[in-house]
Amino acid sequence: MAESETVEVEVKALHRGSFAFIRGQPCKVTEVTQKPKATSKGNDRIHLVGLNLQTGKKYEDTLLATLRIDEIVVKRSEYSLLDVDTHSDTVSVLMSSGETKEDLVLEKSENPNEKYSPLSQELVDRFDAGEDLIVVVQSALGNETIIEIKAGENQ
Repeated sequence: MAESETVEVEVKALHRGSFAFIRGQPCKVTEVTQKPKATSKGNDRIHLVGLNLQTGKKYEDTLLATLRIDEIVVKRSEYSLLDVDTHSDTVSVLMSSGETKEDLVLEKSENPNEKYSPLSQELVDRFDAGEDLIVVVQSALGNETIIEIKAGENQ
């Protein structure tokens, strides 16, 4: 991959909605608060709270505001949905270049009684109903995840 997947920034530059490594885990930052008491040397401390990108588990850490940390480069892309294959659990989409992309995967459910996650199940149901759909895909650290489903332009 030609582009870097992370960029180094100071902790104080992070904000809610950023993506960064907290305790070595790739997370979406949900809280950034400055601690009221500085260190004995007068350095500000920042308390970070984030949710793991893959598992959703909560991670917290308190770091010096001037410490350099890896911020994760995240891209959002929208694609027109072409096909949902429930046999291979894959999704095919049309890229803006006109090429097809067939390596997106339907997310499995954590509930053993359900085959897919609620979002993936909604995608299957709406596709089976014949709706024209757009899928929003988030790319981070080499992983691509469908994060949103929207009605297509022809609706």
